[in-house]
Amino acid sequence: MKKSSGKIRYDLKKSPETVLKAAMEALKFLQQNSCSLDDYLDSIKGDALLRKRLSSLLFGCFRYGRVIDEVLKKVCNKPPALEVKNLLHTTLVMAKYQDALPCESVVNIAVTLARKEFNNFTARFVNAVLRKSLILLDSTVCDPLPNRISDRWKKAFPGEVYKNLSELFTQKAPSTVRLRSGFAIGNDPNLEPLELDLPWQFYCCNDLSGLLAGEDFAGGRFYIQDPAPAHVCKLLKDHAELLAENINFLDLCAAPGGKFIMNMELLNDLGKNVLSATAFDRSPRRLELVRKNLERCNIKGCVQTGDAADPAIYPNRTFELVTCDVPCSNSGVFRRRPDALWHWSKGNMADITTLQSKILQNAARMTAENGLLLYSTCSLEKEENSLLIEEFLQKHAEFELVEDKLFMPQILHDGTYAALLRKKAEAGK
Repeated sequence: MKKSSGKIRYDLKKSPETVLKAAMEALKFLQQNSCSLDDYLDSIKGDALLRKRLSSLLFGCFRYGRVIDEVLKKVCNKPPALEVKNLLHTTLVMAKYQDALPCESVVNIAVTLARKEFNNFTARFVNAVLRKSLILLDSTVCDPLPNRISDRWKKAFPGEVYKNLSELFTQKAPSTVRLRSGFAIGNDPNLEPLELDLPWQFYCCNDLSGLLAGEDFAGGRFYIQDPAPAHVCKLLKDHAELLAENINFLDLCAAPGGKFIMNMELLNDLGKNVLSATAFDRSPRRLELVRKNLERCNIKGCVQTGDAADPAIYPNRTFELVTCDVPCSNSGVFRRRPDALWHWSKGNMADITTLQSKILQNAARMTAENGLLLYSTCSLEKEENSLLIEEFLQKHAEFELVEDKLFMPQILHDGTYAALLRKKAEAGK
């Protein structure tokens, strides 16, 4: 792996040995740097096949990391060196939880790699540990959730809820798409309609790459979207009577634009007069995706780059509708970001809630009187959700809580939290 100018590039072929080596280096980088798995994978440029294979392997390392750790404790007399441990983890995931190659072949590839990267002694150690571990993995049962989050969630959620979270952690999230309002698509055996208590239609897709190459996607009839954000937008629909007739709409932290599109359609369906609509985000790269989605879906809106926590943005403007899906711990989307639960800590939580409070304060400043403020996260943590909203309301008497809800992760959708707030008019107006 080579790192240059902040970009990670690979000059490798795509053999299983190459993928194992790349995964070893990726785990080491993630362990030593403040970087999410998504950001790391996004930094791999120009090699889609390697990225795909590496992504699958690394996701497995986080999903099955705890059971593998338990097995290695039984097999090893003392903890192996970090690089060796990473090789053991990646190999066991490739051999046990992927079906591309027979287990024996994967072990042989790992032993060869260990000999190249380390020495003959380490190669013999890796060979012995892997063969014993593959046998023990069949009989080792443990909670897959990382210890810190496991202890926390056992206190926060009832037994059956916790059990469901634990079971979901090792499952891959389904590929889902949302059919846009007013559109229809033809029969497709790869599309399975989802039965959800939502005003929008979602499908589970068995061939996402094929679907994305078709005319329905190019024509803007649907876009990739987990159903969870629709629960957030539904709060606006449920309280549509509170929306102004003439609306300036600001979506802070808008990328990649799914909720922006959904809310724009909702305002149109409700017959509201949208005077302006702005998708705002700090990432120019992610905003480019917003631009493409809006253009493909023929949604008109202004796309602007900036920091949602900066009190200097829009100093003299207010909006009748402000939405902010703030950065969070991602604990509600752990199937898509399993590394997030391994990185969770009280220190990180404090930093996150500080940023969330700044964005919420800024959003409140820009909300017009009698306007609505919709706050949301993809977190399950009360510090980022209900407690943060309670603290905000204690300091801002001009706001009232209309409704808030925590939606737990399920087989068909991720977890999310939403709070709809209303800014009251000044007395005497």
